[in-house]
Amino acid sequence: ATQRDIDEMAGEYGKLDIAQNLKQMLDAQAGQFLGQPVDLREHGLQTASRAYRAGESDDIVVAALFHDVTEHLVPRAHGEAAAAILAPYVDEVTHWILSQHEVFQGYYYFDKVGDDPNKRDALKGSPHWELARRFCEEYDQTAFDPSYPSLPIDFLFRENFFSLRILLVSPLSERKTSRYMYKAAAYDRDQPS
Repeated sequence: ATQRDIDEMAGEYGKLDIAQNLKQMLDAQAGQFLGQPVDLREHGLQTASRAYRAGESDDIVVAALFHDVTEHLVPRAHGEAAAAILAPYVDEVTHWILSQHEVFQGYYYFDKVGDDPNKRDALKGSPHWELARRFCEEYDQTAFDPSYPSLPIDFLFRENFFSLRILLVSPLSERKTSRYMYKAAAYDRDQPS
């Protein structure tokens, strides 16, 4: 590739609206129930609404909204897939919760499918264990209620996607986190995460 090609590609990457792309992924889950009483889109809205109403951080609310956004694509590794998508934009704690939430959620149903519901106990050495447990117990596990008054997507988009947009474009020093932020033209795999 020539320098001109690279410059053109960087310009195109700079035009990507990551938040809008994520919203489209969530919207694509409308009508996908997978045997649950609410579809995957509503489950994400309920999870995020509960986290927002509980006063969780922007990172946790955004993670709650998208924690199952890949479940219809990779059911048995959807937590890791969602974590990979959001990794450049959320803090380390939130990334860990996303990547492990399937094991924590299993506490509520693994015994019904012939698995050990206490698998999450193998992760008790993590400083994030308690927050992951609470995330599943208070937000994820309870977010299958067809009568729950979820916040509208436009509200969550306005309130938390503003934060997500900041997460996507703010210099690392402004975020005051230890995560290296993706910059379209300056992505470097050797940077610390």
